[in-house]
Amino acid sequence: WYYFRETDYDHIKELWDLGDTMAKAASEMTGTAWSSRVLGSAWPQHGNRPIAEAMYENIKAVGLPQWSDADQQFAKALQRAMGTDERGLVTNLSQLRGREFIPPEQQTGGASDDIGDVMWAVPTITLRFPSNVPGAIGHHWTSAIAMATPVAHKGATQGAKAYAMTIVDLLASAELRRSVETEFASRPTGVKVL
Repeated sequence: WYYFRETDYDHIKELWDLGDTMAKAASEMTGTAWSSRVLGSAWPQHGNRPIAEAMYENIKAVGLPQWSDADQQFAKALQRAMGTDERGLVTNLSQLRGREFIPPEQQTGGASDDIGDVMWAVPTITLRFPSNVPGAIGHHWTSAIAMATPVAHKGATQGAKAYAMTIVDLLASAELRRSVETEFASRPTGVKVL
């Protein structure tokens, strides 16, 4: 099997076609059969700005987790053990980020996640709330150990509050729903999500 990773549909399809060409050539050289099918996909994300802005206002209202001295000591000890900056846990809320257009030279990819598939079908956003130690390595034990501490619980609880408030906003505000629908309808068309 092959895993093709790119930043947009055209380039993903180009890689897929190249893979099929290589598989066909290999099968002809070896006298074997081959087939091609999609087992799964992880399309580039297309988040919904009005939902993100509403969520950000709720994040500001909820606030970041209140870390204890023990939480900060744990984070700094883990950062020291990993050899990263001992900055502790996040204590300041960053600005809402996102851009309508990312120049090709800055499209360096990102995490693979099937949430991109969902984002092309319904208005969607992702929430990243501090519930782990900054500097931890993804898919590594350093990212897993915080899950057994109050750090993860506090972050997940604050994040859940922001989610709940945003859901209430979507249910209660016809204006927000119209804004969400208008933005979603303006997404690029002609993209066929496999």
